[in-house]
Amino acid sequence: MDLARALAAAPQVKWLIGRVTSLSGTTFTMTYRGGIVEGVAALDHYNPQVGDVVHVLASDLNGMIAIGSNNQPAVLPTPPVPGAPFTRAATTTATYQISTGTWVTGMLQASPDHLALWLYPTFSGGPSATAPMAQFTIRITALSDIPLEFILHASTTTGGVPEILATSYRIAAPPIGIVTDVPLPLEWATEILRGRAQGIGVGAGDYSLTLTGSSGLLTFTPLL
Repeated sequence: MDLARALAAAPQVKWLIGRVTSLSGTTFTMTYRGGIVEGVAALDHYNPQVGDVVHVLASDLNGMIAIGSNNQPAVLPTPPVPGAPFTRAATTTATYQISTGTWVTGMLQASPDHLALWLYPTFSGGPSATAPMAQFTIRITALSDIPLEFILHASTTTGGVPEILATSYRIAAPPIGIVTDVPLPLEWATEILRGRAQGIGVGAGDYSLTLTGSSGLLTFTPLL
């Protein structure tokens, strides 16, 4: 949708054209229909100059903001692009049975009473914990045609009760027996990179399924 059509669909927003007469800090003054309008702001990509024939969006609720000018067309910033992906394999795979409080390593079973868990207790290298993420995925191979309910946990060993940090991220059933990289919430990547979380899990929800023991490869793809 172009700007004219977008404005037609939002009649409370007007497209004005004026001329910049003076600058004051982060705002400027412009002429409009024989009058003067003060305190007009501009988008980051537009640097107003005195004499510019300026294009401004205006509304009663949000005031005015300049989007560009005839002699200095609006040029949007270059969007960030995905960088090189970084992968991290799980140190341990295990199943925790909630009702009995027992662990079984090397097995990944998920059900209302079981958590299939991948542990990544030692994490070095990779993107900065403050880096924005383009994508964060976990590699799984499901052996059942069942939706997956992911959790984020902070357990570093197969002992005690798993510390669950976030739950109920549900996806549709992946293909049976096919290696699949499933996108996870980007904020989970940040929690792992900062050391506040140590793993991903599936289970403790409505469904029961089995995953292969070779699952669990995390892929972090930062934005540059």
